[in-house]
Amino acid sequence: MKLSDQESALIQYIRTLNFETMLDACDAIGESSRESKRNALEESYERSNAASVAVWFVRHDQLSKLQKLLGAANKDYQERISHESS
Repeated sequence: MKLSDQESALIQYIRTLNFETMLDACDAIGESSRESKRNALEESYERSNAASVAVWFVRHDQLSKLQKLLGAANKDYQERISHESS
């Protein structure tokens, strides 16, 4: 896979961020993911449009994956998080 200049710059930048910045970014994405899941469950409970419910669940899944991948792309974050969860 060939990366664009912008993609390479993003990857390089992510690697330079300190633990606290990564923690804030991952926490913010995680909160948005949880909010999307809440919205999906609320709409499902209210028997809203099934397509709208599906969109919220897709958003939840995508944000959750983004959170995990972002954290995994930063060595300092990955080392600190894996030690804390052990």
